[in-house]
Amino acid sequence: MPQQGSTFPRLAAARGPRGTTETTVADRNRTRVRPVRDPGLRVLPRPRSLFGEPTGRGEQYRPPPAPSHGSPTMNIPTTPPAVQRMVQPPAPRPCASCPYRLDVPSGIWSEDDYNKLPLYDEPTWAQPPQLFLCHQRDRNDDRARVCGGWASCHDGDHLLALRIASLAGQITAETAEAIRGYISPVGLFVSGAQAAAHGLRELLNPGPKARRAIDKLRRTRADLT
Repeated sequence: MPQQGSTFPRLAAARGPRGTTETTVADRNRTRVRPVRDPGLRVLPRPRSLFGEPTGRGEQYRPPPAPSHGSPTMNIPTTPPAVQRMVQPPAPRPCASCPYRLDVPSGIWSEDDYNKLPLYDEPTWAQPPQLFLCHQRDRNDDRARVCGGWASCHDGDHLLALRIASLAGQITAETAEAIRGYISPVGLFVSGAQAAAHGLRELLNPGPKARRAIDKLRRTRADLT
């Protein structure tokens, strides 16, 4: 007899071997009970896999196939990297249009070029990380070299650009030593700030000597406008 208040009838028992009690297949089929759904319960959706597909009962997780070597998601370089240009050491003497020279005309270069000079007077950590190159060559010229006036005016031991260029392989160890020990044979301004102030003084109205220097530079360099 089922217990009072119980919704599940007791299965009929059969005596098995050695006195064990088990239920027969017929008893289990007759006494299978379906749970009653409570109308107040919310039916949860079927669980979904990581890829948004519904998972069946007992379904095992199958990882996505690994991409093949021909997949467009693979980014394998097929060409070797370009050879890096090595910057050459300063010329034996700063060029005639060097902004650091005392005898250079005012107003030859642009305002942006002159504003770079005082930045190398700052402490090492506040300086620009780029080398200051000679203006006689194009920026992408294989013969590009370090500006002699820049190398002689500033202390090479405290130039941030020189340290970075050495670590990055832009200059050789011999070039780095040549920059540190470079001494200009012509007179230079003692700081980048003084050189910039001189160059900016006649920027809007260059004199005849400065105009001739500008015309010569335009014939020499293809990247100047």
